[in-house]
Amino acid sequence: MPPNVECRTSTFLDDIYHVQVFEYTTRKQKEVALRKINGADKLNIAWVFIRLYAILLCSSAAIAFPLLYLGLGYWKQLYIPFFNYGFFFWCGLFAFLTIMVAVTIAWKINRIVRLNPAEVIKSE
Repeated sequence: MPPNVECRTSTFLDDIYHVQVFEYTTRKQKEVALRKINGADKLNIAWVFIRLYAILLCSSAAIAFPLLYLGLGYWKQLYIPFFNYGFFFWCGLFAFLTIMVAVTIAWKINRIVRLNPAEVIKSE
């Protein structure tokens, strides 16, 4: 190949992921556009995303926190000077993650609410 031709190879899995992400985003935009046309306010639109991300946050925390607890416990056995993690450590960690998710949701909702529903449906 000549040097000015860009070679890019990808796997079938990469292509499927790219198409699925695009289809999911398009489907969500159409759903929000239809909700806006039917008179949904910002809170109703936000509730769709809040529910989804709250479930994702709680389920991932339920899996990750016990694994992190075990990992920190093993690491604590290897070294004598270590911080004592307790209830406030886990609550602070969960609060930090919740704030990050809330900021992400607010940013996404703000972007989606500003879309013109006619343009989204017309793009079909």
